Amino acid sequence: MSRCRSLVLLILWLVLVCASSALAAERGLWYVVRSKTDTAYLVGSIHVGRADFYPLPDPLEQSFAAAGPLVMELDPDKLNTPDVQQRSLRMALYPEGDSLRNHVKPETYRRALEEAGRLGLPEPVLNRFKPWMLAVTLQVFCFQKAGLAPDYGVDRYFARRGKELGKRLVELESVDAQMALMNGFSPAEAEDFLLGTLQDLADGSAIDGMIKSWLAGDAAGLEAVIMKPLQEYPETASIYEKLFFSRNRAMAAGIERLMTERQRPFVVVGAGHLVGQQGIVEILRRKGYQVEQQ
Repeated sequence: MSRCRSLVLLILWLVLVCASSALAAERGLWYVVRSKTDTAYLVGSIHVGRADFYPLPDPLEQSFAAAGPLVMELDPDKLNTPDVQQRSLRMALYPEGDSLRNHVKPETYRRALEEAGRLGLPEPVLNRFKPWMLAVTLQVFCFQKAGLAPDYGVDRYFARRGKELGKRLVELESVDAQMALMNGFSPAEAEDFLLGTLQDLADGSAIDGMIKSWLAGDAAGLEAVIMKPLQEYPETASIYEKLFFSRNRAMAAGIERLMTERQRPFVVVGAGHLVGQQGIVEILRRKGYQVEQQ
């Protein structure tokens, strides 16, 4: 259990993100959103990184300094609290006497065990995780092996800078809501989520594609990689609705409220929430906002 507990903070940062790259690229993925009365900044974030991802581009830093509140999916400091970690564990782990083996098909279990062994996750730990938790845990181990860490994530960076500048932090979501979302998958959805992760980790092309698209500031390329599983496996539509589309609509509404109040928000959300016809960028454009990639 102690090893499980030590993973929780890392896992929470990777619940909805399975890409890694550098915002300090030539372009990156960030936008300026304008209405008749206000301006907002919209940054596609990654939740892991390396020291050499920084410094960030000067125009982005200048926009941050000039903006109003920092707006994020979650307040990262809340992830450090013992209470949040305990509640997260209760949602994510099977009770004593139960195990993953009892909840997925034998072939799924075999593939999970094989990937976990490759990444160094022991079977007793694997067996306690529910499918969605195992999926993000395997991602964590994969990123760790690649030298990536949450402390260098774009979210963490702006949270620290926001404190330095005395900015108010506004949450668009909550830890409980995100964890309840994942824990609310049906058994079929949970297994599909795990299988999709295992396929991505075995293939490697998805992560590589995301990195290349990010570095090029290629929103269409990033969309193609993220949406490929949905196109190939229509049965994952309900997972995409829960993980991306419904949340995109809610976050766009939150951004609108802040702009209506003329708060000049600086918004940092997972990059996957920005792209595609059901992404935040296109939602805001359809509502009449001028949104320009920088």
